[in-house]
Parts: sequence; C-alpha cells; structure tokens
Amino acid sequence: MIFNTLVQKELRAILLSPKFTGMFVVSSVLVVVSTLIGIAEYKASVKEYEGGRQIAEEQLNDQGGWSTMQYRAFRRPDPMQVFVSGVAFDLGRWSYVEKNRAAHLLSSAYSNDPLYAVFRFMDFSFVALIVFSLLAIVFTYDAVCGESEAGTLRLVFASPITRAQYLLAKCAGAWLGLVIPLAIPVSISLLLVQVLGIPFQTTDWLRLALFLATVTLLITFFVVFGVLMSVLTKSSSVSFLLSLMCWVLLVFIIPRTGALVASRIVQVPSVSEIEGKRSAYSRDQWQRFFAGLTDVFRKFFDENPGVSQERSFAFQDSVQMAVMTSIEEYEAKLLQDRRRAEGMQRRLAYVLCQLSPASSFQLASMSLANTDVELKLRYEDAIDRYRAEYTKYFKDKKVDGPGSRRVTSFSDGVGGLRFSFPSVQEIDLSDLPRFVPPTWSASVLPQFFVEVGSMLCFILMAFVGGWVAFMRYDLR
Repeated sequence: MIFNTLVQKELRAILLSPKFTGMFVVSSVLVVVSTLIGIAEYKASVKEYEGGRQIAEEQLNDQGGWSTMQYRAFRRPDPMQVFVSGVAFDLGRWSYVEKNRAAHLLSSAYSNDPLYAVFRFMDFSFVALIVFSLLAIVFTYDAVCGESEAGTLRLVFASPITRAQYLLAKCAGAWLGLVIPLAIPVSISLLLVQVLGIPFQTTDWLRLALFLATVTLLITFFVVFGVLMSVLTKSSSVSFLLSLMCWVLLVFIIPRTGALVASRIVQVPSVSEIEGKRSAYSRDQWQRFFAGLTDVFRKFFDENPGVSQERSFAFQDSVQMAVMTSIEEYEAKLLQDRRRAEGMQRRLAYVLCQLSPASSFQLASMSLANTDVELKLRYEDAIDRYRAEYTKYFKDKKVDGPGSRRVTSFSDGVGGLRFSFPSVQEIDLSDLPRFVPPTWSASVLPQFFVEVGSMLCFILMAFVGGWVAFMRYDLR
C-alpha cells in the first residue's frame, strides 16, 4: 500500500511539474515531425528506386547490341527506415552489374544532395536517443537528493517502508510518468504510417514492436541512471551536472571513441587502394597478353593449318578467359582481404561500444530496420551472386556479353596480325533474369538480442549500484 502511494506521489510530481508540459509538447512535436519526415523521405526514396529501375529497363530495351549492354541493380528502401534511417542515406543506391567486376554501390542520397549531409535526417531513433534519454535524466536527477534537501526524506521513512521499496517506487513512478505520456505521440506516429500508406507487412509491424521495446529499455536505463546519480550526491545541482556529463559520455563520446579506436587498431584498405591495385594488376596482365598475342596466334595457326572459325573462336576465348580469370581472382582476393579486415574492425568497434547502452540501442535499432552497417555488404554480396546468373545467361546465349569484342577474321600482313570484329547484333533481353533485392532476415535477431541483453545488464547494474549506495545513504 505504501509502495503504491509512493509511486503515485512520484507520478503526480512529474505530471504536475511546470517543466513537464513544455518538455512533453516539444518531445511530442519532435516525434510526430520526425515520423512525417521519415515518411516523406521513404516515399522519395521509393520514387527514385522505381524511377531508376524503369530507366534501367528502358536502357536495356534500347540496347543496340551485346557489346554495348549495361545493367544496373538498385537498392530497395525498407519501410522501417521511416523510424530508423541508419546508414540508408549514406550508402549508394545502385551498382553496375559487370561481367568481370565486383559490385560496388554508387550514388548515395548525400552525394546527390550535399545539403542533406549538412542537415541530416531526424528520425524517431534520434529523438529517442537524444530527447527521451535527456527527459529521463531531467526528471530523475533530484529524485532522492532533492527530497533530502527539502527535508521530506526523513518523513517518508517514518512509515514502515524499506529502502529497496523506496528506490523501486522512485524508478517506477518516474518511468510511468515518462512512458505513458510519450505513448500518445508514438500512437499518432503509428496512425500516420497507416493513413499515409506506408506498406508495412506483418514482419514490419513485428520489427516495429521490437524497436519500441528497445526504446522503452533505453528510457528505463536513463530513469534508473538518474536515480543512481541522485543517490550518489547530496546536492541537486551537483547531481544534475554529473548526470549531464555522464549522459554526454554515454550518448556521444563512447560510441564515437569506440569506432575511432577500432579504426586505428585494425587498418582497412580504402576502396581507392583496392581499385588502384586492381587496375595496376589488370593493366600489367593485359600488356603481357597483347605483347605476346601475335606470337600466340601465329603459333596456333602454324600448328593448326586450315583451322575452322569455330575452333579459332574457342582458342581466342580460352586465351582471353585465362587473363580475365586471373584478374577476377586477384580482385576477389583483394576484396576478401578487405572484407575480412572490415569484419575484424566492425567486431572490435562493437565490443568497445558495448560500454554504452546508447550504442547498444543504436545497433539493435539499425539491425531491426535493415539500415545497419552490414547493409552494404548484404547488397554487394547479393549483386555478386546475381552476377553469376547474369554471366551464365550470356554463356547460354552463346555470346561473350557486355564489352565483348570477338575476332571474326585474321590476316597476316607486313605490320603483323590484323583483327576484324563483327557488326552490332540486335538482342532480345525478355528472358534476362532481373536482380531481386535482399529483404530483412531474422538472422540478425541473435545479434539484436545480444544488444538487448547488454541494455538489460546496464539497467540491472544501475539499479543495484543505486540500491547499494542508498543502503549507506544518510537520511538526515
């Protein structure tokens, strides 16, 4: 009974506080506005995606021959980016599908519109991380020390209540005072998603529910953390200053420091370095090929007088294929080494960032929304797998594909061998397999639950720390 009374007292103190009305209005406006911005940006992304695919299809239909054909694979926007944009606008939106080159996403939203890079998109996860966590600090930093300064703490403990019950009541009252009012703008945001026609499927709603659960855990931690700070100090002003400093440390400094330290410990070759090494190796291989081409063909014709055109084509293919295979294998090794280094760097950064529940919240949210760092890797892997189908298609069509220049006749003149090439062929691409973008997979859930478990550990440690400190707290 006394516990319920204390919870109600704390809840009334928050709801009737003059600062609550202003902060509730501001946070509500931010939640709704961030959702509207997210919806507008998602629709713009879908429009660009559909428009890009349509242009790519038109370009395919307008191809004049196999040697000039190009195909582009596009990255499809995810509806969850309405709430968690993550790296969705930083990554490229499409990649060329080339027979002899690995996939590489190009043309991000920020590269096309640099102004957005200056004024980055404000999404729901940003509001939760910055505004909700700060609200929790503001309403709990004086939960215990404030009552001690006011002289009401001794009066509370004149009744039969334990210190653990008192501390739990403080946390529960503050939590209810924040979560229940904030549920109003969140509900409005969910309604906007339905009314404005964002195509949320059952899986998307489940992901959204899990995301809101992580938001609740984030609020819970900072509520408990604020109470902990109020127990560790005797002055409200000191508690607020320490709470604010720790908030900056947890939300801004630790996540960025973890990524910075990981990048210094594990070096990852840049894309330009990979391209430079690949180009140098390719140039060297082709120079060697063309330097010995005359001797190779002369020897072939000497050993095979009266050879048929089909067999000469087969010989040419085998010689060129050996060079291209060597270049592809070298590039694959470079990319494999880079991805291995990226994986090590990413895992180390995640471990270092685990020192902050804010980092765990961000990582968990982005993995649910399919806007995490691994999104680039997933798409480029999917495009590379599609490239195998793409290449097989040309083999089945008995052509070399884009960029091919098959020799059709040879003549040995004074200047050496001269080659002639076929005229452009009309092509039919109606049966060309199209790229299917990868969708969100439940395979990310284990990592998501690891991040959630980390947040729960932080909540437990903060409460236990507050309880231990309050056991020694001077009630006078």
